[in-house]
Amino acid sequence: MVLAGLGNPTDKHTFSRHNAGFLFLDWLSGKDEWSDMKNLFLKHKKLSLLSHKDRMLIDLIKPQTFMNDSGKAVAAFCNFYKINPKVDLILIFDDLDLEIGNWKVQVEKGPKIHNGVNSVEELLGTKKFKRIRIGVFNAVTRVNENGEKLSGADYILQDFTKEELNLLHTKIFPQIKESLALIAIE
Repeated sequence: MVLAGLGNPTDKHTFSRHNAGFLFLDWLSGKDEWSDMKNLFLKHKKLSLLSHKDRMLIDLIKPQTFMNDSGKAVAAFCNFYKINPKVDLILIFDDLDLEIGNWKVQVEKGPKIHNGVNSVEELLGTKKFKRIRIGVFNAVTRVNENGEKLSGADYILQDFTKEELNLLHTKIFPQIKESLALIAIE
């Protein structure tokens, strides 16, 4: 099984809402929430950072393309290792359509707009793969200091608040991890 988390590979995006997929893989790998993850993932020649979890028989990949080109890395990895995305791929990403504290598992669906997911679908040539959608919407934090609503693009590039990160690490990520075995066999 391959868990592909979506995010942007630069340090300035490390804790942004758009990096929820990367943050989950970091957490799953046993990373302390503030420590440096880079030594747990090895650079893979197919545009991704790769970590293999022997106990769980899972490859974790973090595309090193920017979000909108995630499909290049995911498709290259799947093609190189002859991974059938319909059976063995789970894509994990942020979802502005879901409230923070919620997550969903789906095949072929959602979110309404996500260029990273669109890129993966296009370059794999299919929408039929499993997805874990991690909610990042928070009405309180979606307004700027003047009380104006931020655009979706501006909002997802902002860092999670400390409270939001705590919610992810203590509630959401453990729930997702607990469900991985069931998700993999569905």
